[in-house]
Amino acid sequence: MSKAPDTESSLKPTGKTTTTPPKKRVPKRKNAGGAGGLTERFKVDSGGVWWFNANPKVNQWKRLCDYLEVIAQSRTAKGNEWGALLRFKNRDGVERLWNMPYALCVSDGGSEVMRALAERGLKIETGRHVKQPLLEYLTGADVEERVRLVDKMGWHGGAYMFPDRVVGAPPEPLRYYLDGEPACKLASKGTLEEWKKNVAAYASGNDLLLFAISAAFAAPLLDVIGAKTCGFHFIGASSLGKSTIFEVAASVCGGPDYVQLWRATDNALEGTAAGHSDCLLILDEISQCDARVIGETVYMLGNGQGKARATKNGSVSELKHRWQLVLLSNGEHSLFELMAKAGKKAAAGLEMRMLSISCSLHDDEASLKRLGLFQKDHNFNGGTALREHLAKEVKKNHGLAFPAFVERLVSDRSDKLANRVRVIRRTFMANNLTRSAGGQAGRAADNFSLVAAAGELATEWGVTGWEPGEAMAAAEALFKRWILRRGGEGNQEEKDIIEEVRYQLEVFGESRFTRWDDGENAKIDEHSPRTQERWGFRRTEQTVSQLDGTSTEAIYFVLPEAFRQHLANGHDPQRVARLLADMGALKRDGKSLQARARLPGLGTSQKRCYVIRAGALYPDSPKEEEAA
Repeated sequence: MSKAPDTESSLKPTGKTTTTPPKKRVPKRKNAGGAGGLTERFKVDSGGVWWFNANPKVNQWKRLCDYLEVIAQSRTAKGNEWGALLRFKNRDGVERLWNMPYALCVSDGGSEVMRALAERGLKIETGRHVKQPLLEYLTGADVEERVRLVDKMGWHGGAYMFPDRVVGAPPEPLRYYLDGEPACKLASKGTLEEWKKNVAAYASGNDLLLFAISAAFAAPLLDVIGAKTCGFHFIGASSLGKSTIFEVAASVCGGPDYVQLWRATDNALEGTAAGHSDCLLILDEISQCDARVIGETVYMLGNGQGKARATKNGSVSELKHRWQLVLLSNGEHSLFELMAKAGKKAAAGLEMRMLSISCSLHDDEASLKRLGLFQKDHNFNGGTALREHLAKEVKKNHGLAFPAFVERLVSDRSDKLANRVRVIRRTFMANNLTRSAGGQAGRAADNFSLVAAAGELATEWGVTGWEPGEAMAAAEALFKRWILRRGGEGNQEEKDIIEEVRYQLEVFGESRFTRWDDGENAKIDEHSPRTQERWGFRRTEQTVSQLDGTSTEAIYFVLPEAFRQHLANGHDPQRVARLLADMGALKRDGKSLQARARLPGLGTSQKRCYVIRAGALYPDSPKEEEAA
């Protein structure tokens, strides 16, 4: 950037600051190149910005404000929202940056520009002849340097943006700019070696700590392999140490204040999520979130973008907030339980966006009370003492592991690295899923495997100090617990459908189905109590076995419309029938899901209906479950 004559461009001038006006002379009227493309009617020195009032009655230099420099012209990646990046010092002598949108200069006479500068502490002279010359100086500064302002950290092409630096080589100069405090509280203290020794080392043997730390390294991997936002919700009683897990996970990126709270509106969480793009987002205590909107909020976070909003003319504006991140949440209750308390039902897709992890890893109460969420106390005489140690150490050493991991990731980023991560993930899934696993179990395994791969890479690159395989083993153990807690590898929607059919027959099997004992004839006992709101007929079949004796099974003949409205209950009736048929609970007529039968009171011809065997709705329990 070229300098104008007699112009100082530094914000830290040497010598005594002066407010003496420059030597009086009549400037040339044509524009001339200068510092920031200034015209010869303006000068900038350590005393501030000066304007030459060429009015013959005045014909002298006037001071407009303290030192104010236009250091670059800014715009977005799409070449819109042009502005000037200004640098100055406020009244406390603290250097400030402000990106002034050019649009403010042409609206309301530029008053918004003056107000914004004054609010930020720039000392501006009073008088009616100050505003217009100052606006002319700001808009006429044709500096050569161009910057792309970015308001979020994370990946921008092949470079990774931190608030104070860029790791990698972006295609054009980037500058992180946010007109306010950043939502992501990245900060560093201590040394990486001390963090590994006094924090990360105690994660060994403790699956939850290993997994939470690994999750922090997983966030910048999302862009590398083309994965989407994923989340994990830690569930456990109070005083187990869930907050300790989060403080340790936060120490990868920053101090204890890195942890955010669920207690915010969904609009506020949009900004919080965008501020943590390609980083770890930690939200503490989900019970603080309004249970009536928690479902929509989790969907929003998992979808990676905020709400679409209308412009003044009714068209849809460009989405302001987008993100990709790894989310950690905690609370005493699951998402399903919280929504049930608010009278809402959580869809299975909601679970996939925030997978639940139980913090109770012990089978006996004595171990749970002594160790809490830890499995190994590392000779600390219990979980409480270990928690106190970790809480103290994360304040001394934090925020060093994440930058070290990102620097290595940027230098090694390639298709080869992405393929290597995919191999680790495929190995995880091959070792932990059967061929009969449903799509939802596969998707969950995909998310657990991402965390495992991140932890293994961080270990290989010397960031954690763990032994190879520890992060993988922890992720595998927690995934198996997730499968066990969920009740198997099948899709949750299918489990919900079968449970709904089972529930309806348990509750209404007697009152909604007319008793039909004469199996040879389509005839019922007319003297028995009348069935109100009939769904069909119920017949009991008896089986005699020399080994088990006499047993009975209820057979339900469900009328088609009743099946659709009550047993399917909002689901696709064809899908419900297929699921029942697959588990052997539905009698079929060839390929048809409906059977044909002569039903009491419906004439001599056979009618279509769904025939359900109640016994098949209750699969035999495994021996180990009976023992438990």
